[in-house]
Amino acid sequence: MDDKTFYYYFKENMNATPLIVCPETLFGQFSTAVGTISAMANYIKTYGNSATVAEMLFTISGSSVAAGGGVVGAATVTSEAGLALVELGAAYYVGACIGSLFVAAVKCGLDSYTRAADSHSASVKDISYFAKRHGIAISHEVQKTLHRYPNLRQCH
Repeated sequence: MDDKTFYYYFKENMNATPLIVCPETLFGQFSTAVGTISAMANYIKTYGNSATVAEMLFTISGSSVAAGGGVVGAATVTSEAGLALVELGAAYYVGACIGSLFVAAVKCGLDSYTRAADSHSASVKDISYFAKRHGIAISHEVQKTLHRYPNLRQCH
């Protein structure tokens, strides 16, 4: 499938979470998204969940990423989940990105895994296996986040 279709599904899934920040420059194509998410996952392995999303994205992209009227660090999170971006930390964002990568890949036919698409949800084990197959090392913090917030791995 074309790259725009992948990004459409990736963004659609991210929009279903409280975090809607997913710049096309970092997530527009499957291979670019895998590289970005891999770099973010490695950042969390190095710095833990104490880093902000803005610091993490600035480090891996080399520039501030615009989101609405401000930069990623200033992006608002809907109060629907009752969570603040600072409170969530980078592991939540990486978990959302990994879940969205999985969902977009399945919906676009880039990955043959269909059980999650049929059941509308993927297990943390499924997501971890998928990430490992694509060279993304998931830290303990991200795994805990995926367990704690099942909405990050739902096929919306």
